[in-house]
Amino acid sequence: MHLLDLVLEVRAEAAVLSELRLAYPVAAATASAPRAVLRCAREDRGWRIDLEPGAGLADLFAPELADRFELGPDGVLDQTSQIRFRRKESSLLAEGPVLRVLDVVLLHLALLTARRAQRDPLLLHGAGLVSIRSGKALLLLGPSGTGKTTLAEALCRRGMACLSDEIIAIEGRDAVAYPRAVAMRDPGPGPGPAAKYVSARGETKYLVDPRTLGAPAPPPRAGIGALVLLEPYGSRFEVSTVRARTAATELLAHAYTGRDDPARLLLRLAALCGSVSCSRVRPGHPDETAAQLEALLV
Repeated sequence: MHLLDLVLEVRAEAAVLSELRLAYPVAAATASAPRAVLRCAREDRGWRIDLEPGAGLADLFAPELADRFELGPDGVLDQTSQIRFRRKESSLLAEGPVLRVLDVVLLHLALLTARRAQRDPLLLHGAGLVSIRSGKALLLLGPSGTGKTTLAEALCRRGMACLSDEIIAIEGRDAVAYPRAVAMRDPGPGPGPAAKYVSARGETKYLVDPRTLGAPAPPPRAGIGALVLLEPYGSRFEVSTVRARTAATELLAHAYTGRDDPARLLLRLAALCGSVSCSRVRPGHPDETAAQLEALLV
């Protein structure tokens, strides 16, 4: 599988690999992409994780992500997933649903591999899609409940490629593929096979491969054409231009990485927002809104 233009080889039992393929559809990677290996096996009531190159808890859970986890004498608690990791010899042990466990490990492993390759990706919570016509990426950001996933699904049905429904990875002025599947509350009868996913808050969702919705496979990366700050749904579509400084300040709340140095993070976000079209959107009907959003990239 490919995350952040890295090649991550996962070795696990067939049932785990089957779920993982649904959760992380295959994306392209460049020929020079760094490689890492993850082995996952059942251990007592949980999972044993082995990594190549080797990495311990201190390597995986970097200080810049400190507000996402809690380090204690019994190991590390990832506060987003509520998965606890502890060390056993050269391995990591974790208990919980395997997709939730691997979600956390893959995110941290991808970032660790990027750091070791002297890359410095910026990660934001949001959805990223690519227009096949323009080749440009559209970034959707906003609080939970503003419709990121619903709009990502509608844009996939219009033939846009999905870089991610969960994490937007940015290097320079490019959005880099982090191809996690679209998390739908009700996949319906049409999309095809879906991996059942129970969140830390107990929500049951289904991870659907965007390609079964009509989306092509995403490229390794795409230049960012437009950034959209979403507001709660209204009765009709509304859009307005946002100044780069305002957009950068609002994006601080959506950043995963860089939070250990807020001043540098704000400068990075300001440079990003100053180089692309930034809009504030109140979505209306998903299909109508998707058409209007795609037009921002023309």
